[in-house]
Amino acid sequence: MYFNFHDVTFSGVLKLHKTRLYPGLDFSGSTFEENVEIVTDSPSGILIFNNCIFGGELVLIESTLEGILGENIEFTKIGLTFWDSKLQNIVLKNINAFSLSINDCIIGKEFVITNSKIVAGDFSGSQFTGFLELHNCKIDEANFSELYVGLRCNFENIIFLNNSDFSATTFNGYVYFTDSVFKGDVSFEGASFNEPVSFQGKPKNEKFKFYGKLDFSHVDIRKGIDIDIPTEWFKLPEAEIEARRVQRLSYEKEGKRDEADRMFVLEMRAKRRARLQNARSKFEQIKARLHNFVEWLLADLPPEYGTNWVRLFLFSLLVIIGNTIPYTIWSNFIKGFPKTSNIVIRFANALYYSLVTFTTLGYGDMHPTGWLKALSALEALTGAVFMALIVAVIARKWMR
Repeated sequence: MYFNFHDVTFSGVLKLHKTRLYPGLDFSGSTFEENVEIVTDSPSGILIFNNCIFGGELVLIESTLEGILGENIEFTKIGLTFWDSKLQNIVLKNINAFSLSINDCIIGKEFVITNSKIVAGDFSGSQFTGFLELHNCKIDEANFSELYVGLRCNFENIIFLNNSDFSATTFNGYVYFTDSVFKGDVSFEGASFNEPVSFQGKPKNEKFKFYGKLDFSHVDIRKGIDIDIPTEWFKLPEAEIEARRVQRLSYEKEGKRDEADRMFVLEMRAKRRARLQNARSKFEQIKARLHNFVEWLLADLPPEYGTNWVRLFLFSLLVIIGNTIPYTIWSNFIKGFPKTSNIVIRFANALYYSLVTFTTLGYGDMHPTGWLKALSALEALTGAVFMALIVAVIARKWMR
């Protein structure tokens, strides 16, 4: 049976120092006009704060508790600060706080926050040996750096309104960012994922999933990442480049070569967009557009950056047959071309001439004259490039 302080107004600072809280205290419906300071060693104690209003800060320092439970909590000025404490359970629902700081704490079983709005969330240095669950929340500044999460970590439908920091955090269980949105930069630098991590899903009312930059540098992904999401979900091409890079490495580690190639193509296309977007002056923009056009024409359009030999082979046939048509029409400009009125035979001879020109064999039985010299030279140059690409692509595809 809990000790109840229902619907009580505490006008001054409430200090519970060196107090044994067993089985617990229930402050449901109470109003705290000043700070609440708790220092206790009560491994079986539970604090309940349902429908409470805090004019100051709820502080828990160097304490041991079974749990803190609460819903419909309003912090009009500050928020919650837990420091160097051990708890088994923290379950909070529908809270509105300017700050939520849980630093250097150990949460044994579960930490759950749902339907809440937090201006500044700082969880750095804490250990969540059980579950870490956040659902349907809005967090302005989020600091989840240097954490340890022992079991499942679930960030479902979370709106990170500003920058988010998950650097140097160890996730020992599955990690989900389902339907979550990052409106600022997000960093996972030096993080470790010992189980799969997923970034699938986006709310329909949000245009992007990632609004800012994305950093996965020095990340250890043991069992795969699922950030294979549409290009339209990235506002910045730099974020897509980083996402495609780590997804490509994950696919390669799993032996999914075709999927890794697809990520490589998307990564290179995002780099083209980034090059154009980062061009500041008019000259740099013209240079970037020209660079992108040549790269698209030679590297992306025919072979998809060396990943699609079938497409390259079809483009080669298109070049050969496409040049056959003008050779057929203007065959009188080709010395040694057999004279015949049969259009089928003329087309076959033109196809033969186009093929030996494309492959740069040049048997010498036919010679172009006039403007067909330029066309033949262009086809020979295209053929030399395409033949080299075909060899390189096939070697990359089956010999790696």
